[in-house]
Amino acid sequence: MGPDCIIFEKDIKILVAKLLQYNNALIVSPTSYDELNNLSYAGGPLPEYAEKNQILEIKGDVCVDNTLGACMLFKTKELIERNLLFDENFFLYFSDDDLCRRIKSQNKSIIQIFNAKCIHQHGNLKVKNIYLKSFIREYNYSFDQLYYYFKIKKHQNLTNSFQKKLPLLISKLFLKLITFQFLDVIKNFSKILAYYQFKRKFLRRDGRVV
Repeated sequence: MGPDCIIFEKDIKILVAKLLQYNNALIVSPTSYDELNNLSYAGGPLPEYAEKNQILEIKGDVCVDNTLGACMLFKTKELIERNLLFDENFFLYFSDDDLCRRIKSQNKSIIQIFNAKCIHQHGNLKVKNIYLKSFIREYNYSFDQLYYYFKIKKHQNLTNSFQKKLPLLISKLFLKLITFQFLDVIKNFSKILAYYQFKRKFLRRDGRVV
């Protein structure tokens, strides 16, 4: 569970029963609602195939390609035996996508359970400083996105897009700085830093760019 999620004991019991029922499932996850009891995003396709913006209005238990790490149930021992632990190179984003993608590659199922419910605030960072909050979100999303696509060998278009945007991002950074729009300065700086940190860590091998 993530810190922005709430689940009750009765719903956990449903998830446990379902994980035991579905022999091919490695993960079961609840159906997600927001604080106002509106249905919210819990699972769907992997990010390389679609955006996380289509909420599944399910009427029963459904196999999904991807589920949010905010709330999921699995047998830890089984994931360890299959070498399916979370990749620690991710910090905030895409680690659940990466785990689900590797589970699917082993022909195992991920099932969203209709009758199990959780309440999810969807990544509302508990950081009060707006500049720090902006840096944490923008930097880690950009870095983790680049790394995710690097792992599936589809990063080239993304890195090329970053490279093309760099002059514009740098220009915007200085423009926002001299006009005292510091929140936008942080956002642009975070993206630039994420790109160079990713490039330094993963794209350079023996002095050459992969």
